[in-house]
Amino acid sequence: MKEEKKAILQKYIQENDLDSLVSISDIEIKEFNGSPLMEEEKKALAKFREARVKKLTKEKNKENKFNEKFEYYRTISNLIDYRDILNGNFAV
Repeated sequence: MKEEKKAILQKYIQENDLDSLVSISDIEIKEFNGSPLMEEEKKALAKFREARVKKLTKEKNKENKFNEKFEYYRTISNLIDYRDILNGNFAV
């Protein structure tokens, strides 16, 4: 992961309470368990997935770039609150 993106993630982590955070991964687990999702959770999940696919598809012929971006999206799916993704407070 590039240093710039690491810095953005570190700043986000420092400024937010990680115990109250609901991540994209949390929503995916809820979905996989068959629990109903709130409408905003569905929207955040769709927004994240669309951005991830779009970025990763661009890099499919450049393996190192692809792996770097895949790792970035895996990281933010675990650390960023879905509401910040949905509202555009954290760019995906």
